[in-house]
Amino acid sequence: MKTIAYILLLLTGCLSAPAREYAMRHYTQADGLPGSSVYDMYQDGTGYLWLATSAGISRYNGIAFENFTTRDGLPDNECFFFRKDPYGRLWIATYSGVLAYFKDGIFHTAKNTPALKLPFTTRSLMDIRVEADSSVSFFYRNTPFVSIKGNKLQVFDLDAAIARYGLGTDFSGRYTQNIVHEQGKIRVTYRKGQLLLNEQLQLLQTKRFGAFVMDWAFSTPEHEYLRSGNLIYNRNLVSAGFPVLPEHSAVFKIRNYDGICFIATDKGLWIDQERIMPEVRFSDVFRDGNGDYWLCTIGDGVYKLRRHFRDIRYFKPADEIAYACPGTDTIILCSRNGDLYRMMPTGLRQLTRFWQATGLTLKDRKHVFYADNRYILHFVKGIMVIYDKTRLQEVLVDRSIYYNGSTKILRNGANLYLINSENTWTLDYQKLLHRAPGLAHALLDSGQTARAGAMYDMAQSSDSAIWIATRNGLYKVTDNHAREQQQLGSMALRAIVFTRHALIGYTPDNRLLVIHGYDSPAPKVSIAGHSDAVWDKFYVLNDSSLIVSSNKLYKMITTSASSYRVHTLEHPLLPQRARYIFSDGRYGYFFKEKYGIGIPLAELMAGPRPPQLHLIDLATRRYTLPISASLSLDYGASRDIRVSFEALSFDAGALSFEYSIAAPGDTAAQWLQAPGDHINFYKISPGTYQIRVRALTASGISSNVPGFTLVIRPPFWLNPWFLMLAGLVLASLLYLGFRLFVRRTEQKRKREMKFMKSELIALNALMNPHFVFNSLNSVQSLVSRNAREEASRYIRIFSDLVRLNMHNLTADRISLEKEMILVTNYLELEKLRFRDGFHYEIIIPEEVETDVIMVPPLLLQPLVENAVKHGLRANGNPKGMIFVEISEEEEVVLITVKDNGPGLRENAPGSRGHQSLALDNVKQRLEKLRQMHGQQITLEVSELKDNEGQVQGVCSALRIGPGFSSDRRKRHSAFGKDY
Repeated sequence: MKTIAYILLLLTGCLSAPAREYAMRHYTQADGLPGSSVYDMYQDGTGYLWLATSAGISRYNGIAFENFTTRDGLPDNECFFFRKDPYGRLWIATYSGVLAYFKDGIFHTAKNTPALKLPFTTRSLMDIRVEADSSVSFFYRNTPFVSIKGNKLQVFDLDAAIARYGLGTDFSGRYTQNIVHEQGKIRVTYRKGQLLLNEQLQLLQTKRFGAFVMDWAFSTPEHEYLRSGNLIYNRNLVSAGFPVLPEHSAVFKIRNYDGICFIATDKGLWIDQERIMPEVRFSDVFRDGNGDYWLCTIGDGVYKLRRHFRDIRYFKPADEIAYACPGTDTIILCSRNGDLYRMMPTGLRQLTRFWQATGLTLKDRKHVFYADNRYILHFVKGIMVIYDKTRLQEVLVDRSIYYNGSTKILRNGANLYLINSENTWTLDYQKLLHRAPGLAHALLDSGQTARAGAMYDMAQSSDSAIWIATRNGLYKVTDNHAREQQQLGSMALRAIVFTRHALIGYTPDNRLLVIHGYDSPAPKVSIAGHSDAVWDKFYVLNDSSLIVSSNKLYKMITTSASSYRVHTLEHPLLPQRARYIFSDGRYGYFFKEKYGIGIPLAELMAGPRPPQLHLIDLATRRYTLPISASLSLDYGASRDIRVSFEALSFDAGALSFEYSIAAPGDTAAQWLQAPGDHINFYKISPGTYQIRVRALTASGISSNVPGFTLVIRPPFWLNPWFLMLAGLVLASLLYLGFRLFVRRTEQKRKREMKFMKSELIALNALMNPHFVFNSLNSVQSLVSRNAREEASRYIRIFSDLVRLNMHNLTADRISLEKEMILVTNYLELEKLRFRDGFHYEIIIPEEVETDVIMVPPLLLQPLVENAVKHGLRANGNPKGMIFVEISEEEEVVLITVKDNGPGLRENAPGSRGHQSLALDNVKQRLEKLRQMHGQQITLEVSELKDNEGQVQGVCSALRIGPGFSSDRRKRHSAFGKDY
């Protein structure tokens, strides 16, 4: 956790100007620094700050310190300073003096980079300088100096050159030397003079200082300074205009930034002509890219000064601050021991010791202050003290019961208003100042106080009216009388404040409300926040902005005529949970128990600088890639992806991170919360994605939005060529499987058809013996009666039947015409047999083409035989009739066989209760035909009845579905007819 130390900077030395106070943030090992001594700082191109410390190197991003030691490749943990060359190498000076640099995340030394090996035993590096020709010079104490250009190392032995020219006596005191290597020349400065050599160590010029004796020399990229005694000179031995240094003080660095001179010594830091913190040893001063100053110390960490540090006010009284209140032209502070202070631009001015007349102190007392340009009024538990600032004395100490429990004081013109939990009071201010206060006037009568309940707060609106917030509503003071504001109902606000445009307050259940048009019949109430923070007090900054404090962060509310904005207030020097906050129009003042700080309102309201976000790398389970504009991954690597990034923020506090993932060009992608400084993706589908990341401060200020394109290549089994090949293989397999299935099905069907044909032939064969048996019986009957002519005719017809039957025996279908010829012959035989005992009629319409209608052989003969045997012969009816009718409905052929026999009843004479073998045979054949040809041929046997329900015979109906008439359809198609 970063700590903020506000340091009182007292002017010492030869100047007598008033003491200045500066506010600084202090970083120590408790904040993550590896060591307490910080010698040097450097900021790289990305924005990271590098710190050389006594216990390693640290890289700081404004949020956390990342430390490096010998375990990470450093040659020594005590590091003194950095220099970066044009080749991107960050050179590091260490106590051991070995050459070392950092590049691409690796520390390079002679162990892993042989070109850095030196041909002599090293000592501490005194300086590293990057020359104009891109070479780097390394200067050691009492040893040769080294120059590296690119990867070429060159050693310059100055000791040998000085001895060669016989200058060793005149140029003694080697510990005070300063060496500058520039433009192919080497300038060496000693206590009493300078040498100028070329790179071949040939002497070009000597210069003696005469009476001037140099104690120390310093070089910066812009200047070269020489110290003699307590004064500092430039290279021309002219005073540099710096202050006189203390005796026996060591100067470590001199820096000039925009006209401000910093001198880091072991006895404090000089800022121009003033010295601060003389007890601290300063090693360097560094200014970062934002213009802030970092003060490096030996043994005390590092301090940070804001860029405009002289514009920030800091106040620290001798004792704890008990109360602070704004006056007409100043701010008044009162300490716990009763000291009264007036705030001045350069510090605090003590006015007097308060409470002299009463002898009371402010410890453990609730108190309320009010101040104008002359008087200070202090109320505490029934006592009011008035203090005259111009006369520096107390003018009145009054004890009145209506002062008890006062929590706030307001002034409106000639009246003074006080509020406590029971009521709100008004006093005549001038009478009060002249020690004639009279009686206080209660603004709410007894009925109003009963309805209002407890008093919460009061505030002054933009039209100077006094408003009172109570438990059960709000009241407005008009003509010293409180009037309930019906338009706001029974709204309860624990604290209220006004801007030029709105009334703002928070409810007992912690809802923050902004009310526009509060004085109109229809006010607009907006809920500005229901935070987990507990709201506390309101502090007005100007007529449109205010601060609301809480147990956490500060919120700033800015209102306009019809809208408002709420955001978190952020500033690196902002003290949390300040006891009092005020503004004088230019500064916002925050007072803690021990100190107060004034921050310019413009800087305060501008918010922190936007953080900078940098994408680092993308890691999978198998490898890690640095982030570039576009990355492409195999599908297998997309199962677990981690994108790492880091933010730089030296002003804001805690940061939150968000990311979006969408198709390229999609600007409306939703922002999602990131868990920290990384994003994890699992099982991303193949495709092209645009990934963007941003950091947000608590006030909602966004960083830059870096992003990259991520391409997840589809696996080979999702590539078009593979899908086409797989589809082709699958189609081939399906085709082969289908062919095999069809083949096996066809073989099975053929086997079944063959079997069914055999069965059908067998059934047909059963018909022949049955018919032959009956016919032979009939011939026998004719012969026995000696009816030779009839028997001869019978035998002729019978032979035709047998011939037809033999011809049709092996066919599964025959034409209906042939079937009718067989039926006609059969009826003729039966008629001869029964001596014309019955008549028959065959009805075939002309439109029925019996020659093309195909039916199973012997399909009708068993039905006709059944009608003759069971319908006529059994009945003995001499007027027996058999009707055979053929009709056609679309593609369905209907064949009916009717008789006028006794019917189907079992108790009727000659009934057909016993099913004939012929009918059973017909049904079996029909079922086999359905299985073989998939054709429906149905047989229905029913009784014929008259209107009175009397049985008149039997009707056998055959319905032959489509299929058997296929020959006819072919013929019709050939002739182009449509039947």
